[in-house]
Amino acid sequence: MRITRIMVILLIGVLLTVVACAPAPTTPAPTTPTPTQPAPTLGTGPAAFTLSDLKIGEVMDPGDDVSVIVKVANTGGQRGTYTVVLKVNGETIKTQDVTLAAGASQEVRLNFAAGKVGTYEVTVGNLTGKLVVMEM
Repeated sequence: MRITRIMVILLIGVLLTVVACAPAPTTPAPTTPTPTQPAPTLGTGPAAFTLSDLKIGEVMDPGDDVSVIVKVANTGGQRGTYTVVLKVNGETIKTQDVTLAAGASQEVRLNFAAGKVGTYEVTVGNLTGKLVVMEM
């Protein structure tokens, strides 16, 4: 088979097309080290408190000792004192101060004597629950 000038030109054209369409070799871009993000921190301001996990005895006889437990957490950036206020049907029954370091939490137990038979609304801060007092 005789190779003609046209065949050579076509062959060169095909090779140029293949080379032009091939992906260019890539060199990795220089990487800039990413600074390490600091760990999340607590608030930097004064002590701030949140309440959670309210636990109340469900059924009591009149006069029985009732325990109310709540978790208090200091989400602020400084040590501080929080006054836990226990209310039954809107009336303050008991208070207790708790002092916590920044980021610390603690369960606080408040006890009081159950009243007469009935259902009572128990409130500590923004948490509310029910207490049922009945004759056993």
